[in-house]
Amino acid sequence: MGAPRGRDLVSPAPNSSSAAERLLQDRLYIGGEWVEATSRICIAVHESGTGEVMAEVAEATELDIDRAVQAAAAAYPAWSATPPTERADYLEAISRGIAERTEELARSIAREVGTPIRHGRAIQVGNPIQIIAGTTRAIRDFQFQEEIGNVLVVREPAGVVLLALYGKGSPVGIDVAFTRTAIALALLFVTLPFVVRSVQPVLHELDVSMEEAAESLGARPLTVLRQIVLNPLIMSACLG
Repeated sequence: MGAPRGRDLVSPAPNSSSAAERLLQDRLYIGGEWVEATSRICIAVHESGTGEVMAEVAEATELDIDRAVQAAAAAYPAWSATPPTERADYLEAISRGIAERTEELARSIAREVGTPIRHGRAIQVGNPIQIIAGTTRAIRDFQFQEEIGNVLVVREPAGVVLLALYGKGSPVGIDVAFTRTAIALALLFVTLPFVVRSVQPVLHELDVSMEEAAESLGARPLTVLRQIVLNPLIMSACLG
């Protein structure tokens, strides 16, 4: 694909009516540098409004993924020994870089996805900045070491505990990592809090007198549950 490049903006194709710049990214960022993809193939990214090609990006293969995983594994020892405050510095640097390119990122997202540009600024670009700010604030405020009487308490990350317990080499003999069962359990844990938050206010607003009136008229407990309690909860649970 020509000389090495990290991020190269080129003119629109001759048959394109778009006046916007067209992004060509024919390399992958692996191990701290831009490297050529083993496929040597680029994937076209189409603009949502016109269908024209607005960018071309390198197509990664399994070999590229393996290289990325190996690079991450090689970087892990040094990164895991990096002090939390220094990690926060890196996150803040990333946040500043995103903030400096807010307009560029928002316009690219608007072209590709079709979302209003103000939505791109506030959500797709603004949310990561806010999330990083909250994360770095938590890192700097958290007490990783604390003296309690004559005892020094040192808090260290425990690692991927669930994967260690229920993956290959599980001490309890259960290997469900990366299976449908594991995905279902993960989705359950992720979605359940949203369902609870949606159902909770409805439960608070339920009129107990309606249940009592139904019971006094001879309605069975199951009928009361189905007709009075569950009916208003179904919609909120679905929304959750």
